Amino acid sequence: MKKYIIINGSPGTGKTTVGRKIAEAIGRCAYIDGDFVIELHPHVDYKETYHMQKDNILHMSKNYFDFAYCDTVVLSWIMGESLTTGFIADITAMGYDVQHYILTCSKAVLEDRWYKDSVADWRSDEFLAFSTELLEHFSKRKDGNIVDTSSLSIDEAVIHIKNNSAVISAISQ
Repeated sequence: MKKYIIINGSPGTGKTTVGRKIAEAIGRCAYIDGDFVIELHPHVDYKETYHMQKDNILHMSKNYFDFAYCDTVVLSWIMGESLTTGFIADITAMGYDVQHYILTCSKAVLEDRWYKDSVADWRSDEFLAFSTELLEHFSKRKDGNIVDTSSLSIDEAVIHIKNNSAVISAISQ
């Protein structure tokens, strides 16, 4: 069975970096960054774009499922609980074995990461306030495996997920 690993969480918790590293470590794997399945200038993050993003991600996921070389898909994307539930149902219906991880961290660590990230030009103080508000929400969710990245390096977060993932364990065997 093909595997699907979702890396979810508040902006700035390490989803993109951890997701890419997991994909590299697994091999025969596709990586999808939910923020980059549409490209708008300037960056826009509205409810309407979620539907476009979801449609694009599902289309890509189906293509990867049909591609013989690809055994696993890793998706990094911010999803609320209702979107996550529906999305997991759609991915499972395709035939994937799905595992969902939610990354979180402390407010201080989030702020430190936020201001050190010179690549993401959309990291404004206003968006940091939004991300900080989401931290508590994500840390209390019950629909995924919570991984607090506050005291973990990127490699440690990847190892933690790999060691606690039935999906990745099945790939490694």
